[in-house]
Amino acid sequence: MANRMFCDEYERLEQKRRDSDLIYRVLMERDTSEIDAILTGFRDRIMLRCPKLSNRFKTVTAESIAGTDRHEKQFLFFFCLLLDKEFADSLIDDKNPLVPPSKFKKFHDDPNYLTLMCENLCNSTYCLREFVQKTRSLYHISG
Repeated sequence: MANRMFCDEYERLEQKRRDSDLIYRVLMERDTSEIDAILTGFRDRIMLRCPKLSNRFKTVTAESIAGTDRHEKQFLFFFCLLLDKEFADSLIDDKNPLVPPSKFKKFHDDPNYLTLMCENLCNSTYCLREFVQKTRSLYHISG
């Protein structure tokens, strides 16, 4: 009986956390439809701003979105957060924040978090999976 109550309480708290934090939700959900929609929006916004982007960008993003590799999707999601200020700002909208604002600001704006991780990946410090794992951990501890 006590174990069941504990499990029910854990599930309730976990659902509350997912409902209040879009980043946590897209990192933890097995269903990738939400992250796929975010990545499609990112790709479309970038292609509108930079119509002469390489075919490689178009191919890589299309394959990431259509594929099943969650690490690849999460990698692209973190770069989207860094590169797409409009999207990042929309997450902490005053009227309807989609993430905990102070946690997100620290993770996004402090150069020792998301920016450093992306720079390390670009400098080949990390492989893709290691980048995603370390960046996810940094997001979780940034709050």
